[in-house]
Amino acid sequence: MPTEIHNAAIADSPLANQEVNTTSSVTFAKVTLPTGAAGITGTAVLSSGTVTVSTTAVTANSKVLLTWNGTGTLTGILKRGTIVAGTSFVIASTAGTDNAQVDWLILN
Repeated sequence: MPTEIHNAAIADSPLANQEVNTTSSVTFAKVTLPTGAAGITGTAVLSSGTVTVSTTAVTANSKVLLTWNGTGTLTGILKRGTIVAGTSFVIASTAGTDNAQVDWLILN
C-alpha cells in the first residue's frame, strides 16, 4: 500500500528549498533489519520494570526508540537507561512492577 508524504522537509540536500508535491505517493519495498547479537531491532520483556538488552550495535551516541507492543502490563513511562557501548542498553519503566513486551530500534 503506498505511503503518502505530506509537508516533507529535505534539509542539507540538493533538494533543499525546492517545492515538494505533497500529493505524490511513494511505495517502499520490504526492509529487513538485523536482529540478534548485533541487531538494531528486537523485542525485550520487562521484569519488575527493567530489562538489559545485549547488542553490539549500540553506541554511546545511539538513539533508541521504544514502544510497548501491547503484550504484558505497562502502567509507567518507558525510557532508555544506561548504554554500555558495543555491549548493551537498559530499558526501564517508571513503574517498577511493569512486565511489558517492548519493541526497540537503534538509530546510529
